Amino acid sequence: MVNSIFSGPFDSENEIAQIVEILNKGGLVILPTDTVWGISCVHDNKDALERLISLKGRPDTEGFILLVDSIEMLKKYSPRIHPRVETLLQYHKQPLTLISSAGPDVHHLVTASDGTVAIRVCTDPYCLEIISRLGKPIVSTTVNKIGQNVPASFHQLDSFWIENSDFVSYHRRGEQIKNVPSVMAKFDESGELEFIR
Repeated sequence: MVNSIFSGPFDSENEIAQIVEILNKGGLVILPTDTVWGISCVHDNKDALERLISLKGRPDTEGFILLVDSIEMLKKYSPRIHPRVETLLQYHKQPLTLISSAGPDVHHLVTASDGTVAIRVCTDPYCLEIISRLGKPIVSTTVNKIGQNVPASFHQLDSFWIENSDFVSYHRRGEQIKNVPSVMAKFDESGELEFIR
């Protein structure tokens, strides 16, 4: 494991390069997102996904949220997304996760049991840069086991997660991130937006 939690002062350029390398090698990385602190891996590495499922203590039929860097990337991994999605994302003020049918490039461990995928165009510049350099989505999930509280700040992270990840970001460690999950919605069969949370 290459955990760098005590490896020196923050350097965003160097850190992003390290994170991209670790994710490309199938590692797990803890980083702040546009909603909460999350633990991430690339979306298409079976070993990384199975490791994450095991750490979370959740069924492998539940699926994960995919973070993408653009509408174009969203459409690649959910090609049947409703055509109104671009207008919706343009005007929606909060981070918005859409439930939609998964495309063929989405790993089955990322999808829910009904074949859908939860997918969000990330709004955090730091995460966007990581995804952009990877050229593919990352999986993101809260840094907690099922049934436990979601940490609202870096200092609330349980040491279990730090010990079982391959890298812990220095970015925004001192900030109190709004501990609010994204709004989640889907388009129903008539094309109306249905909010799930």
